[in-house]
Amino acid sequence: MLARTALLSAAALSVSLTALAQQTTGARIRSDAKTDSYGQIRLEGAARAGAIRRDWLASGHRAESPPLTAPSIISGKIAGRSFDVAKPPAAPKVTLNFQTGSSGIESVSLYFHTISANRQQLYLSHSITYKSPAVTQGTWPLQDIGDSFGYGAFNPYSTPGKWVLDNAYIYDQAGNYTAYSEADLATLFGCPGATDCITVKVTNNGTPDAKPPSITAAKIQTPKVSLASPPASFAASLTVSDNVSGVHYSWVEVCPPNGSGGNCVSYSNYTTSPLLSGKITNYDWVCGSTDKCSTTSTGLWTIYAFGACDVANNCVSDYNATDIGNLFGTTTFKVTQ
Repeated sequence: MLARTALLSAAALSVSLTALAQQTTGARIRSDAKTDSYGQIRLEGAARAGAIRRDWLASGHRAESPPLTAPSIISGKIAGRSFDVAKPPAAPKVTLNFQTGSSGIESVSLYFHTISANRQQLYLSHSITYKSPAVTQGTWPLQDIGDSFGYGAFNPYSTPGKWVLDNAYIYDQAGNYTAYSEADLATLFGCPGATDCITVKVTNNGTPDAKPPSITAAKIQTPKVSLASPPASFAASLTVSDNVSGVHYSWVEVCPPNGSGGNCVSYSNYTTSPLLSGKITNYDWVCGSTDKCSTTSTGLWTIYAFGACDVANNCVSDYNATDIGNLFGTTTFKVTQ
């Protein structure tokens, strides 16, 4: 279990979460190497916390001195443990008991993975309504049935077999968060040392798509990006292919010079239709590092990672600097005023 806290200040109010919660749904199934997928989850968790924190401070809240209380999951339960993609909605329902500090809960993110080698991932995320009063404790039933194909539930491309809930993140409205591993969740859900209470079974007698796209080439389109020339975007093309559902989107993550301040930047670039083979041009607005071009760092930026996902939301990603250098021909580009 990993807890991260930010300075916070808010009046706490204990009310019914059901009356306030707006379930902001979104789910994707990813099939990465284990190290890469967990690394991406950690990056996404930290980035989300940072964005929540900036909104919190921008809304006029003042920081208070520690000690601070990180949000926490007290216990949990999965209702329904067997799902057939031919009988929608094949959507897990997870009920969590939680508590937070005075700022109140903001959101929860849950990650299921297959136990098979291809490492498909199902991601569920729920958030409260914007600017809700602080809810510091309660019970939250979470289920996404999805509002578009491939989101919120197991779908016709999902890998059959066992899936385990092995990552969870809980955030408060001040940007504090706590991350939970598979072992943590097994204990909280009532099966310490085992995984049966956090495992579900998926049946798919159709045509699963368990293989992620391939990325065979890349080319930097903008070796130099000027902050004075809108839209101040880094551009690079990826040559991709996918043999079943087709590539849906790709991304390239870029980072400012070490110690210069600002965040890494990554935007998803979507195809107009499923792409079985071809090129996707990826654009990253570098000013997104600080949300303002006037405060964005200049100098030598680094290509930190890249990846692609198909319609089934199998994904491939690579964070290895040697691989990046071999594919792009370099790992850096310049940002100037």
